Amino acid sequence: MANGKKTIFSIVPIGGLGQIGSNMTLISGQTESLIVDCGILFPNEDSFGINYLIPDLEILENAPPTDLIITHGHEDHIGAIYHIIEKIPQIRVWASPFTSELIKKKLKSYKKSIKINLLIQKKEVTFSDFSFIPIQTNHSIPETHGLFFKSKKESLCFFILSDFKFDNKTPYESPMDLNYLQSISQNFEKRVLFSDSTNIKSKNFKTPSEADLIAPIEDILSKSDKRIFFTLFPSNIFRQKSIINASKKFNKKVIPYGKSVENYLETAIDLNLIENDKSLIKSTKNTNCDSDNLVILISGCQGDFKGALRRVAWGEDSTFKIKKGDLFVFSSTPIPGNEKKVSQIMNKIYEAGGKVITNADCLVHASGHPGKDDLKILYDAFNPTDVIPIHGESYLLHAHKKFVEETFPDIKTHLIYNFNSINIDQNLEVKIDKNESKDPCLIHGSGILLEKENLRQRRKMASSGLLFLSIKIDSIGRKRVNYSLEFFGLPQLIKNQEEKIGWLINNFFNKNKVKTFDKSKDELKIELRKFCNKVIGYKPLVFIHFI
Repeated sequence: MANGKKTIFSIVPIGGLGQIGSNMTLISGQTESLIVDCGILFPNEDSFGINYLIPDLEILENAPPTDLIITHGHEDHIGAIYHIIEKIPQIRVWASPFTSELIKKKLKSYKKSIKINLLIQKKEVTFSDFSFIPIQTNHSIPETHGLFFKSKKESLCFFILSDFKFDNKTPYESPMDLNYLQSISQNFEKRVLFSDSTNIKSKNFKTPSEADLIAPIEDILSKSDKRIFFTLFPSNIFRQKSIINASKKFNKKVIPYGKSVENYLETAIDLNLIENDKSLIKSTKNTNCDSDNLVILISGCQGDFKGALRRVAWGEDSTFKIKKGDLFVFSSTPIPGNEKKVSQIMNKIYEAGGKVITNADCLVHASGHPGKDDLKILYDAFNPTDVIPIHGESYLLHAHKKFVEETFPDIKTHLIYNFNSINIDQNLEVKIDKNESKDPCLIHGSGILLEKENLRQRRKMASSGLLFLSIKIDSIGRKRVNYSLEFFGLPQLIKNQEEKIGWLINNFFNKNKVKTFDKSKDELKIELRKFCNKVIGYKPLVFIHFI
């Protein structure tokens, strides 16, 4: 209930607000519910090897949603799908053809397969209380959709547009049909817009078109007869297409390099988004990779530790070694937090004799997100009564709210975070319930949940090192305790003290009667950490194991 009145819609962001990633939204009518997107959050450098994070899915357990609607194929929108179908096996999944293929490949690695219902542009999907219409928009991956929802009585509509730009010049896909959006929304009394905040602070008020990059890319290729490495977001199929087309124009062979680039390109070729020209697109297996006049599409544009670009830059790659004159084009921008990793790669490239071109030199990257002028176009077309900024870190959501308040003062703007509930009642009043947020879940290995305590242990081991002590139970009480010591990540100085540590262990058991192993373990651990602190100035993590 909202304000004592019947709630007709409840919308709860489970992820994606206050962060870039983990996009997932629960939409509930009076009798049924669905999820929009199921993305992952990429870990930061302090995550010690975990694969990714997903939202806490406990909210889905009591009343499992019937359907999952995927807006596009980026990992921050599809990456958690395995975890969703594990929790809700009967859920119906909707996605575009390209996104469907990406999902199928992802699930194949888990030995899973599901039926996917195809989203068709402007084709309405009807439920008991509401319906939605997918509306194609431009982004940095093909077949991106906004979702237009409307109530059964057609008094309320809301438009979820988490990732978009307006690109009226691109030769690769149609722009969003704003006239259509306006025609289907204008008669609704309440129009709520959930809109992308990613580029609200951008100096580009109008996001450049993919078409604007074609000439600079061609210029780069025309002036170099050496190897050219293009690093980019692998999912940017149209960027890949522009580079491939330019390579053909200047008689250069193209090599996709890196698992993610190869996977996305293969999917694009399978769906005829890119021509399968085998005389142009080569593999490393049938090409002399040391030869000049090659264009290499290489993954790892964010400085990923395991990425192909990092291996090449550090001289650790078995296929490509940097030669004098090699050119590296960064056709991407670092995601906030990755700047240092990317700059380190650039330094390594220069040190090895290569050269670098970035967007600071010429236009080699265009964002997939809206500038302020793009937002104005959207607001003019949809004419929202209410705006809810989404898809952004906290400071971006606040900046978006301020922008709307200053530019469109008649629009009500609501600032929300993950697990807050947007409730719309029968009188079309919007109420925000500030529910307690939940930390994301850590995923490691083959989709396995890693408890937060284990991450804390990893952090301690990484920062302080580890002393591991094994003690034979049957030797306790004898003149000399039988034990073994192992040191991990600790300086030689403490390793040289092994004899004194042994004396400490024996003295401990000679002086103290063993009441319980747990109590003895805790007390000995304190003694060992104190000793280490005296020698090296800090306390390592200590594990004691009785055998």
